[in-house]
Amino acid sequence: MLDIIFFFIYFKNGVIKKIFIVLITIPIFGCVYANNRIGENVKFGTKAALTNLWKEAEFRWRMALEEDPNNFKAMNNLAVAYERLGKLEFAKETYEKALKISKNNPYVKKNYDSFLLYYKKQKNEKNR
Repeated sequence: MLDIIFFFIYFKNGVIKKIFIVLITIPIFGCVYANNRIGENVKFGTKAALTNLWKEAEFRWRMALEEDPNNFKAMNNLAVAYERLGKLEFAKETYEKALKISKNNPYVKKNYDSFLLYYKKQKNEKNR
């Protein structure tokens, strides 16, 4: 901390001070940009899902999860997309991961419970 104070006193009006300030702010704005991109992908995925473009929705939610692997909302949505696309094993695995990360969020739990009823029915029909 003392180094930073010395830096500002020593380079009060210099070019180096301006460069330092720019270098400090780039990571901050980078984080904001990344969060906006995640949010945009989640929203775009939701819009795609509402128009039954499930592969596009899947793609967008996977992109959001690449940026933020602990985004349980995107993970829950991705599980729904897997379910709609017939990728039931992926859906089950993704729901379970979303539940774990979200600490049993009631919305995720409700979706998972509904999915399990469907999943078990599909398994029973396959075994006949």
